[in-house]
Amino acid sequence: MNDYLPSVEDIVHRYFVRYERLMGAIPYAFGPDLKDLNIYVDLYGMYRTIYSRSYRTTVNDYVSFTSTIVSMCSHYRTFFKRVGIRTKIFLISSFNTPENVKSVIPEYNKTMDDKRQNKVIGEMMDLNQKLLNVLCPYLPDIFYLTTDFESSVLMYEIMNREGDVPSMIISTDLYPLQLCTLKNNTALLYPRWLKGPEGTDDISPICPPIGHPEHEKSFAYIIQRENGKTTSETVKGAVIPSNFMLLEALNKFKNRDLPIIFNVSTASKIINQTPGGITNRLFPTDITNTLIEKGGQEIFAKVQDRFRALDVVYQHNLFLLSTENLSLHYENLSDPDALNLINSKYFSNNPLDLMRL
Repeated sequence: MNDYLPSVEDIVHRYFVRYERLMGAIPYAFGPDLKDLNIYVDLYGMYRTIYSRSYRTTVNDYVSFTSTIVSMCSHYRTFFKRVGIRTKIFLISSFNTPENVKSVIPEYNKTMDDKRQNKVIGEMMDLNQKLLNVLCPYLPDIFYLTTDFESSVLMYEIMNREGDVPSMIISTDLYPLQLCTLKNNTALLYPRWLKGPEGTDDISPICPPIGHPEHEKSFAYIIQRENGKTTSETVKGAVIPSNFMLLEALNKFKNRDLPIIFNVSTASKIINQTPGGITNRLFPTDITNTLIEKGGQEIFAKVQDRFRALDVVYQHNLFLLSTENLSLHYENLSDPDALNLINSKYFSNNPLDLMRL
């Protein structure tokens, strides 16, 4: 029996993709002339592991989440400085349980709701989230932003505000993968480590932007790795990337606890046999007749609700109407004394690595 319980630091360190891997992945995805890059770190994947129904996360230091997140920012900032690329780092915080979705689909991401009942971990993480909120405005071009919507919705809004700056998402969740098909020059890096006889190897795949000759192949590969080796790459890749979330609405999306409606083969056929399905982005209304034939109006309504929950564009339209959109801002502040005070008050045992930022 394996009694090893990962620490908070262990969990965050899984997102430190090695420089050797980055040296190949970045030019592969963006070409050799990249000068500016916005990095979006999806904290949800970390939350999904740190929070647990039982006490399965080791807490060695009550503020280690914050200090390790800062170390992660230093890790990426140092690499990109070395290769002459300017970066902004957006730390995106969400539990991905949006109320507008849960009011329609109560079981949506129920696993995360259950995990958050762990009060001990919850109190520790609440403190760290408050610390990051206070600390990050004083860190150069590092922004900690929270949302009650899906993290991808906030990423999409920031990408729109930032204009044509290339974007890289760092995430172990499949929901943000759709952003690679919706926004030009957007890639997703999926931190992944493989244990072998000679130690741990960094095999983190990257999905390059839409228009890249290997965009579809890499898109399908990441889905395959997330869903396990039993999932056929050719089956999950049988629909074009822009129809992936429609496929998941028809089939199942385990990342958000949505159970199966149609098996993946049937779901793929419904999409691909619809005129335009193998070349264009489709919506539930495009397959209305097929769905009604197979299960009546009730099935169509269910697929429609699930698609609206999973589709970042639909959710973003709701975000634009929210007070959260009106209050969203991020800026750099300069106050060395405040920064030193925070460092000495909360991190005296393990001072933050600020010089590399």
